[in-house]
Amino acid sequence: MFDIVIIEPGATGVSLLSQIQDEVYSLRFKKPEIAVFNPLCTFASGNAFGDAHNIDKVNTPSSMVSVSAMEPGRFEHWLRATCGCQERWPSRLLYSEFIHQTYKDINENEILQITEFPGSVISVIRKNEFFIITDDNGNTVSAHKVVMCIGSPPADSFPEFNGTPGFINHYSQYLPSVNDEIIIAGNSLTAIDAFRYIHHKGGSSAHLCSRNGFIPTYLTREENYTPVCLSWKNILSAIQYPEDTFDVFIRLLHKELCLLRNNGEFKIAISLLKKGNHTEYFYFLLERAKKGNLPCQDTLVSTRPYMHKIWSVMTIKQKQNFLTKYGVLWATWRPSVPYEVFYELSQASVNEKLKFHQIQTPPVYQDQKFSIRTSSGTLKSNYFWDATGGNYNIKKMRNTLLENLLINKLIENHPHPCGGINIDPLILQCKVNGNNIHGLYNIGPLSKGCLFSTNALWFNVQCCEHLGQTVGIRIRKKCQGDHMIILLPFVYLCIGWILGKTSWDLKSSVSLLLTKIIIPVVITFNISTQFSDMGGIISATALIMLIMIAIGKYTNQDPVMTLCFVYLNIGWLGLPVASALFGNDAAIIFIAAYVGSSIIGNSAGAGMLSGNKSSLIKILKTPPVMALIIGILLIPLRQQIVLWFDYVYDLAKFLLNFLGMGILGLWLAKIKFSARDFRLEILFFIKRAFVISLIITLLLFIAHLWHQPLLTDNPATLYLFCFLPPAANIIVLETHYLGTGRSARTISCGTCISIIVISVYSIFILGLRNF
Repeated sequence: MFDIVIIEPGATGVSLLSQIQDEVYSLRFKKPEIAVFNPLCTFASGNAFGDAHNIDKVNTPSSMVSVSAMEPGRFEHWLRATCGCQERWPSRLLYSEFIHQTYKDINENEILQITEFPGSVISVIRKNEFFIITDDNGNTVSAHKVVMCIGSPPADSFPEFNGTPGFINHYSQYLPSVNDEIIIAGNSLTAIDAFRYIHHKGGSSAHLCSRNGFIPTYLTREENYTPVCLSWKNILSAIQYPEDTFDVFIRLLHKELCLLRNNGEFKIAISLLKKGNHTEYFYFLLERAKKGNLPCQDTLVSTRPYMHKIWSVMTIKQKQNFLTKYGVLWATWRPSVPYEVFYELSQASVNEKLKFHQIQTPPVYQDQKFSIRTSSGTLKSNYFWDATGGNYNIKKMRNTLLENLLINKLIENHPHPCGGINIDPLILQCKVNGNNIHGLYNIGPLSKGCLFSTNALWFNVQCCEHLGQTVGIRIRKKCQGDHMIILLPFVYLCIGWILGKTSWDLKSSVSLLLTKIIIPVVITFNISTQFSDMGGIISATALIMLIMIAIGKYTNQDPVMTLCFVYLNIGWLGLPVASALFGNDAAIIFIAAYVGSSIIGNSAGAGMLSGNKSSLIKILKTPPVMALIIGILLIPLRQQIVLWFDYVYDLAKFLLNFLGMGILGLWLAKIKFSARDFRLEILFFIKRAFVISLIITLLLFIAHLWHQPLLTDNPATLYLFCFLPPAANIIVLETHYLGTGRSARTISCGTCISIIVISVYSIFILGLRNF
């Protein structure tokens, strides 16, 4: 069970990881277990940046695109260190490299326990208080919280043109040999990127067509104008009721623009635009920008810190009115383009390589040409590029996960024209029918309907900081309970010891319940849902035991002591302690090791003690092997097993912890041993711990070479094997085949020594977490 699953962690997701890392470090929490899902080709960079072309620019100043609130200047510092310069508007691919490096740094810091799944999530199912997540590679995990950082998936703005020759919706479809003029639908940054790609490939002229005919504006280098009327202070003082928000904001905006009627750039620029003087429009804004004299743009930019708050208290009707009257102005005038891009557009306009048009009728395809009627005439071309950026109606988006979430009623389309996923703007949780879906969050462009600046990284970083604090609160509560959870196995041991002092003989019935039912259930569940992680560990455990048995035959002629040296109590003592101390990954490792050791311990052990080889049929009939086979057969049903039998698994884990430690207490209560026995067994314990520690160190080295994160991320779990006592099952084998009980002393004393050493080890681990 993971604490958090992050889906498609582009820049926003990496920012969230950075914020969680800061929270965990500053408050000295236990490492949270985080699963990260993203296709390998765009891992930790997102489709938008990972799929960008090298000419595409970030349209936000480098000082505003750090992913960490703790280091606001980190990207600028990285630019200087990496490129020896400080670009104000770097390329998107360069920024993608920064995101990759930041993610790599977070991983190397090891403050968070991150498990990577290089696939696309196709299903999220809610199961009571947690979620079940499945990707297209067949991986299935469960988590308490799910955070979606999905960008804007492609949507069909012109579905009627799909498959039509000459229809383009991605730069890779454009052929540089095209000499015909190209119609580009849109005037946003997506459309500008499309034109620049054509222009850099030496293509012919392009026509940018939009419903409003607006042209993007230049991003000023500095904001020199401070609004007189439109300010957060004035808005707060004027608003008496929530329904007044829209009217107050618009009134103050109009008042501010009236003050700038003569000195502002807006009136003149719009006049040039309406007259079709595009070249003059570009030159006018460039000249004003050189002097830092763009007060209208400065006014709109000044709303950046608080506009999302204004937006959140608007009613649906007010938001619709705002989009109808001011949406186009806001979309083209506030998110401006960098100087070099704006200058490139102006030069293309001068050379008549770029023209802007206002659409009057939808485009059509007839006579093997695309045709569209605009205010300046009818355009016809063999090529039509959809650069509208899609729409935010999630029902129209080509995304398997979103379709699944809609079917499972975990998300709903926001009702107003901005669309996107409906969320609670205060805590970023998804909402359906007015109710929050607890534990399911969304950050980024798909929250556009509920928030305002969701395409702006600086705003998403703020959202991540808020969500990181929320996650931190949950982790803190979990860690406060961990201390008691870690002590529980020893409480169960004491309960077993107390019951062992009574006249009740519970050992046989408890051991039968454990070996025949509970442990096989735990094995079957984990094999069927986590076999890809466990197969290698099962094989490695079996191989290591065979090697140790072979060595033991030459160094120790006593088969009982050889078994005590190699066959460890992984199931009854190791698994309960490991799962309580280290969590889900540790349980997977110990269950896999238990399966491997049970197969070799029971088969090879029987052969060593009887002098005969165990038959294959007898080995196959042992409960661990049968559970292994059943688990493998159930792998195709892993998602259904997680969904239907999770409570059965939770109950089995509890009984394993309780009865496993309890039966050890029952044995210890019945056996007497002397100080001499302890001295002898301490030496035996030290020898075994030393040999196993060498093997674990070698195993970790091999795991690093073969990139096995389940092992390399859990060294403390692996070294716990050094402190385990001999398996209690050895006394059963010895009694059956030899009729003696010499191993009882070694097992009992070894168990007492192990309990003491593991207690110290647990305190040491807790101390490291709180250090």
